Amino acid sequence: MIVGTALVTMEVLGMGVYLGLEILPWEIEAGEWAAFYDRALQMARAFPLPLQRFTAEEKAGYHRFVLTRNLENRDANGRFFAITGDARTRKRAEQFKVYRDLGPYRARARKESGHQGLSDILFCDDAVTVFDEKTQTHPYHDFIWCLVALAEDLFPGRACADGNLDAREWAHCRQWLAKRTGKPVRKPIRLDAERLFDVLSQGYGGLELVEKADKEYRGKGAAIYRLLAARDAPLLEAWMKKRLKENGPETLGAVFECFHVLEGTGDLYGLVRTACLDHDGPRWEVERVLSIARTVGVFDPQPAPAVRACGFLPAEFMPCHYRTNSYFDPEEAAREIAAMTGIPAEEVLATIRKQEAATPPVPRETVDGKDDAGTVTIPYPEENIELLRQQVEQAGRKWDARTLLEVIGRFAEKKGLVLTEETWELMDREEDPFVMAGILSVVLASDGLSAGHREALALFFSHLAEIRGAWAKGRTWTCPAGKFGTDDDGEWWTKTDDRVGTVFPDAGRS
Repeated sequence: MIVGTALVTMEVLGMGVYLGLEILPWEIEAGEWAAFYDRALQMARAFPLPLQRFTAEEKAGYHRFVLTRNLENRDANGRFFAITGDARTRKRAEQFKVYRDLGPYRARARKESGHQGLSDILFCDDAVTVFDEKTQTHPYHDFIWCLVALAEDLFPGRACADGNLDAREWAHCRQWLAKRTGKPVRKPIRLDAERLFDVLSQGYGGLELVEKADKEYRGKGAAIYRLLAARDAPLLEAWMKKRLKENGPETLGAVFECFHVLEGTGDLYGLVRTACLDHDGPRWEVERVLSIARTVGVFDPQPAPAVRACGFLPAEFMPCHYRTNSYFDPEEAAREIAAMTGIPAEEVLATIRKQEAATPPVPRETVDGKDDAGTVTIPYPEENIELLRQQVEQAGRKWDARTLLEVIGRFAEKKGLVLTEETWELMDREEDPFVMAGILSVVLASDGLSAGHREALALFFSHLAEIRGAWAKGRTWTCPAGKFGTDDDGEWWTKTDDRVGTVFPDAGRS
């Protein structure tokens, strides 16, 4: 029931995986920002994945939606670069845009003092958002992560990374960034609980400090408990009671919070005491805490699976994310809890065993369900081409490549079809109307949105020369096995080809 409820809730909320950057534009010099822009653009061009920008171009009365590797352009606000995906994996989501001039950002900022006169961006209410867009964990997320980490490193206290900073593995990003800058680059402060606490402690204290840190932190919730356990046991207890009281014992929130407590402190008995026994605690039933402990794997000796975001769904909304590595032997736990609560050990153990029997096992591994693509065939669409020819001639138009290019362009615009600039250039050069008619038949069959149709179009255009040769002989074209499909989203940096292997040869897991 936990699994179903969590997933349904997230579908209703329409969550996505975001990355953002906030700055204090009046605290940054114009020259500093321009230098950051130039360095970031240089990094984007050197990134192991060929990054792309989305743009729309007007052509013969219609608009072409284009993915270009020329990342820079200009508009009313001046020079900018923008990134929406990459040409290698062909994965894209929303576009991230950065202006070279601070003017557009300063125009949106209020020049007011921050909390208690502290100038750090975490205390200021006039921070300006440079961008806050969805990557949906597609591989270009890794460059945007590098971009926000670089900005924060160059402008400490004046820039701050935000969003789902922990959605993908980021150790390799820091390694690459350090290589490009020639020095170690700190991880964003919203991923560094200790540094976050130290900065916020300049303006807050006690539970207010913990609450502010919890609100600002973007990593796993257990880090807050882990930090408090090491620094301030009374504050840890006060925070635990506050958080547990905010969630009814039968709710998903209770499961999630107990998981964070167990991951952060590794103390099942402290959780039982705080949640069930302390007079100023939430006073939950012991059986309920044991049920939650069973759900998150406290009595399971197997290691918890590594879980990251899955497409638009952040990891924290994946049920298998809530599996702890804190393990307690059931019989020993029963004896300890019996001594604490006065409940007979046999009864406690029976409760644990009961929960063990009632809790379905959580899969320990995520198996890639993609099979080998096999062969793909594209026959010569003779009947479709003949029908198109008749329609063109009935409309009083000339049957040639230019006419068909215009028709392709208009249908592509209507369907919202986005193609690379190389693909548009290829069609601009094509002179064979039969080939253009074949392209049109592919475009007409596409809905312009689904990954399957985008893959089919990418396959067609990337092998057009071979397809043209086969069709010229009246033959069906067959794609060799294994050439259809894109690189895996999560493992692109481990490839050993020249584009990636030289930069991330030993990419570690964070």
